[in-house]
Amino acid sequence: MSKLPLALTLGLCLAAHGVSALPGWFSTIEPRVEQALVQKYGEEERARAARGLRQMASLWQPDDGDAATFEEFALENFAGDKDSRDALFTRFQEHLSTIDGHCVEIGADFRRQLDLDGGTIYPFDGRFAAFNPSAHIADDFFANKLAFVALLNFPLATLKEELEQGPGWTRRDWAEARINRRFESRVPAKVVRGIVEAERSAESYIDGYKIHADTLVDPAGRRPFAPGTILVAHWGLRDEIRARYSDPAGLDAQRLLAKALERIVEQSIPQVVINNPAVLWSPSANTVVAAPDAAVRSSGPGPSNSPEPDTRYAFMLDLFRAHRAADAYHAAAPTLIVRKFDVDRQLDSGRAQALLESVLGSPQFAREARFVAKRLGRPLEAFDIWYADFPGRETAATEELDAAAKKRYPTLAAFRDDLPRILATLGFAQEPATRLLGLLVVEPSRGPGQVVAAGMAGAKTRLRVRVAADGMDFAAFSDTLNDLGRALAQTIAVNDVDYPILHGLPSASFATALGTVARDRAAELLGVTEANTRSTDARALGDLWQTAEVSGAALVELETWRWLYAHPYARAADLRTAVLKISRDVWNRWFAPAFGVRDSPLLAVYSHLVFTELFLADYAIGPLAVWQIEGQMTRVGNFGAEFQRMSACGALPADPWMKNAAGKVLSADDLLAAAGRALDNLDR
Repeated sequence: MSKLPLALTLGLCLAAHGVSALPGWFSTIEPRVEQALVQKYGEEERARAARGLRQMASLWQPDDGDAATFEEFALENFAGDKDSRDALFTRFQEHLSTIDGHCVEIGADFRRQLDLDGGTIYPFDGRFAAFNPSAHIADDFFANKLAFVALLNFPLATLKEELEQGPGWTRRDWAEARINRRFESRVPAKVVRGIVEAERSAESYIDGYKIHADTLVDPAGRRPFAPGTILVAHWGLRDEIRARYSDPAGLDAQRLLAKALERIVEQSIPQVVINNPAVLWSPSANTVVAAPDAAVRSSGPGPSNSPEPDTRYAFMLDLFRAHRAADAYHAAAPTLIVRKFDVDRQLDSGRAQALLESVLGSPQFAREARFVAKRLGRPLEAFDIWYADFPGRETAATEELDAAAKKRYPTLAAFRDDLPRILATLGFAQEPATRLLGLLVVEPSRGPGQVVAAGMAGAKTRLRVRVAADGMDFAAFSDTLNDLGRALAQTIAVNDVDYPILHGLPSASFATALGTVARDRAAELLGVTEANTRSTDARALGDLWQTAEVSGAALVELETWRWLYAHPYARAADLRTAVLKISRDVWNRWFAPAFGVRDSPLLAVYSHLVFTELFLADYAIGPLAVWQIEGQMTRVGNFGAEFQRMSACGALPADPWMKNAAGKVLSADDLLAAAGRALDNLDR
């Protein structure tokens, strides 16, 4: 990679991003050290040396040594000839793979009692499960200066550089660019603890944010929810809105819940109604009275109309400030927005935004909105973003499918024994299927199914499966097939990639997408192909509607974080005002034309905005990847071979990965085309 022009661009990048200043002595010694390396290894190594010295200096701290120590280290550890550089590259990728792999093994072993079905769980088992063997590895690499060896010799490339220069790179170049991914930051333990504490506090706040729906009073004075109905915000209220579409008299209850959600976003919700059964609340009038039953009244605080004091937004501010404290310690990713998009998703925020907007601005979304309104027999309301009752969807869990699944999989052993047939039916050739199954361990899960991907070639991927006493029903089989798809994809990504340092996938969204395309063949694997065919249109319509919904929420989340970085000293009340404006602006631009409703703040009600960081885009990007991968597999006509080829592309950025996998960069085209076909079929 010595020919690649990364040196100057990286230096400009570090300066432009406002990373902590280089050591004061660096500008004095850098020309001398650079020239010494050029004299030893030749002029062709100048750019590489300059880049490496600056990268090393960007993370050098006083405890690492003075200028003389830095100079001596650089002169001793620069791999300036082909043999030493090849050896260094081999050492790093092999040893990092070894560390990653064994840390996964240790972690899985320490969690065994909690994760696997069987045996008593003691209090100390939780402590074993919480142990993180990799927690201090990065610190150790800096302490013994191996991290500086990597920074001196390999590029610390940004996503922008990778996308601009990547088309001219070899696979070895990509592998070299991945080595320093784990060495781009040195965040002090105190700052990390601050982030963890902010996350835990926000999560605890959300966990306790419950609405006793049986205390809600509609404008007519009715209480439409059964006694004991307690809903966690926002998920529980949203799911209850969805459930009421099947109730002919459910519209008033939906409106009541939607108004409650609006009050939460606005923070006009009375503080006393949160997780309190002792009062009755009218969300429309926003008034509170005591519950009529004396015993119930004594179970919580009495009536008060005082609103929640912007607590929701105070937690958001705390989380932002905790992450902002870490910004200065990241050499190439100086904001959380960059870290979440460029580093974690390998898809920059502007590109992600354009993808989400391509869904929301599509004629298919507007057309589907008209279809939903027609199906409901009324004009759309803002809460109809959560509509899910598309024709044909009900065929995905019929008695026939349940019976077929339970008959075939009465036990975990039956599922394990059927894996060769499943892979053969999916189109995997015998040799790779046998090899992959040899790298897969199927274990009984204590809770929901899960996948523990191997961290190095030759290690086993763990597929944890839960089978009910009466066998797997169709929903359980579908979920297990999703996990199997992810397990296979990650096994291939670790074992079949050409360079160990490139093992993996672009992000969790792509592993989920590969799992989903396997899951969508569940009915076919049970021999009930008609149901699978009937549900394809429903999947397309459901995925487009849900992707549009979460795209709106993700845009609100992204714009909120942009606002926070532009207003780092804002108060909670300022943030509330900003979020309400952002959510209404996003709604009015992308949803109001299709819904005929303006100024809804519902896109800001997602609890993820409070206790996670820039998470929602994954929910929108995933379905786009699913339909694009599915489209490629349909065009080629060989699921197994294409699944293997795609999974072995390596942990490239999202767009180059998808171009290798499906012939073009990540796009909404396949999802939109499928939804268009589904709407055409409904019009016939």
